[in-house]
Amino acid sequence: MNAKENLNYETVIQLVETLYETCLNRKPDDSGKKQYTEMILNASDRISVTNQIIASMMSSEEKLNANRNAQLNIRNKGAFFTNKLLKNNIQFKNIALLGTCVSEKITNYGNLAGRNISHYLMGSLHYDPVPRVETNQLDAVIVHLTLRHFLWDILGGSVAGDVLHVHSDHQFAKNYDQYLEQFKKYIGAKIDQIKNELKYDGPIFFLSFIEPPLKAQGDFLINRSRSLYRFVRDINDYLEDILSKESNVYYFEINDLLNFVGDSLIVDSVQSHLSHSGLNDGEDTHLMIGSIFERLDNMLIRIKNLSTIKLIITDLDNTLWRGVAAEFETIIAHELTEGWPLGYVEALLEFKRRGGLLAISSKNNHDETVGRFDHIWQSTIKVQDFCALKINWDPKSKNIAEILEETNLLPENVLFIDDNPREIEEVLSVFPTINTLGGEPQIWKNKILYAPEMQTLHITNESAARTELIQAKIQRDHSEKTMNREEFLLSLELKVNFDIILDQQNVNFIRAFELINKTNQFNTTGKRWTESEIIQLLDSKKLKIYTAQVEDKFSNNGIVAVALVEEGTISQVVMSCRVFGLGVETALLAYIAKNDVVKEALYNDTGKNKASSFYYADHGFSQVGNAYTVSDLLVEMPHWISEVA
Repeated sequence: MNAKENLNYETVIQLVETLYETCLNRKPDDSGKKQYTEMILNASDRISVTNQIIASMMSSEEKLNANRNAQLNIRNKGAFFTNKLLKNNIQFKNIALLGTCVSEKITNYGNLAGRNISHYLMGSLHYDPVPRVETNQLDAVIVHLTLRHFLWDILGGSVAGDVLHVHSDHQFAKNYDQYLEQFKKYIGAKIDQIKNELKYDGPIFFLSFIEPPLKAQGDFLINRSRSLYRFVRDINDYLEDILSKESNVYYFEINDLLNFVGDSLIVDSVQSHLSHSGLNDGEDTHLMIGSIFERLDNMLIRIKNLSTIKLIITDLDNTLWRGVAAEFETIIAHELTEGWPLGYVEALLEFKRRGGLLAISSKNNHDETVGRFDHIWQSTIKVQDFCALKINWDPKSKNIAEILEETNLLPENVLFIDDNPREIEEVLSVFPTINTLGGEPQIWKNKILYAPEMQTLHITNESAARTELIQAKIQRDHSEKTMNREEFLLSLELKVNFDIILDQQNVNFIRAFELINKTNQFNTTGKRWTESEIIQLLDSKKLKIYTAQVEDKFSNNGIVAVALVEEGTISQVVMSCRVFGLGVETALLAYIAKNDVVKEALYNDTGKNKASSFYYADHGFSQVGNAYTVSDLLVEMPHWISEVA
């Protein structure tokens, strides 16, 4: 090769490297570099060949995937469907998907993205069978019901159901209520069939029906009532309602994801008939399907109870309101609260409504700040909405340590939000496992509303009143410091109401299940259960669930202690941190001894449950490995506790 040819060769190599960097944002692999270099060198029209290479790179699957991921990253900044706080990304890959053509597209995308999705073709006509599904190793089952099949069934199997809403023979608007009731009957029967024939104990998700365009009847006619749009929305409302009453079966909304991404390019009802509800090919569709899997991961994280935030600790200045309030000569409330602060407060109050706790850690003068707080927020959010206030000039790590002690929570169950990265760094230096949020406040609202760690499966009476219960605990703690132990316990006027749960219809089942899966410190095994596991044991008559509801002069604490007893073995005892040290754990054991013959109890050291490590030994059990045995369980009710019916 002469000097001119060598220069030519080097120039082409540089060109190929530039093409890779520009089009694919990476360095070339050896085989691709060699192939494209030879193509250009051997071409009579190098410009034309170079343009062909560019076109090939830009339309490659690699480029399409990169574009999809880039769009996801952009949209996720403010999106609600990918808001995990977990430090390690969790992805559930083994999914069975039952349905027709929409399911096929979801399956193809999921597998392309590295998941293991098995598609089982299943129609939704009343006579369509449920396919046999290999359920071993599955993380979940997703069911996509076919709208048009139910519409066909309404008309006795006629494909005219596709246009039922506009067909003059069927007078859709006039017979709307009748058709709606028929649809509900068919869908209820289909759900029962799927549950019974699937024989799967894990979580089953039913996708919502895709809601058709609102304005299908034009700009001047009524679209919101007695239209197909309203019909499908009513069906989705019904589907959500009936599934909420099921165990381990969940309604999975996808219409908000469609709206967020933009359904004009995703749903084929723009070109096809409205009841088809198919999906077009294209990047927006891939983005929407990706968001479905993000939401699936989030829901499974919550169902499997892999991580839970129980308390949010928030700063005030530039966090709960705009600016530093103490520096304003005159406070004009709406100037400090309009926009993202109001959205942030909205999310905090929703978190509290779900049973979460709120606290404040702020570097300010306490009395003046509390006064400004009411002036700034008036009645939108109140100081009383927070279970703990630490407003002083101490390091925030010190304040947070006090809040953790008062609430008996672990750092990993707490989220600290502050606009100042130095404050976050200081807190993390003391509590490295605490969760934190800083940076752009515009994203805080959606993190709080949609992160799986912030969500709950049920809202019980106890969880809804949790702030007041923690405030009462703090009052008890202050009272304890003013008198001796005996005087303190007697002064509380403790009353306990016991119950034995034998089936899931018991009104206390949901709260008992919640307490078992949310408690870390007084938890004798740390085991997390699914609803189906617990229900299966109850149905087998092998399990009794003992509960203790506690009331004192400060508050009714609700159900705060639960024990699982399986055929003479206490398999697990959990107790809320709110009643540590009051003798409730002894009272519960005394009640069990009165109603059951107990010979054994199980214990497992989780590293977080030291509070329960001596529980059995302190009540007459002898340790044998990870189990404790007792020949005759004799436990007396503490004399400062009254048992009430």
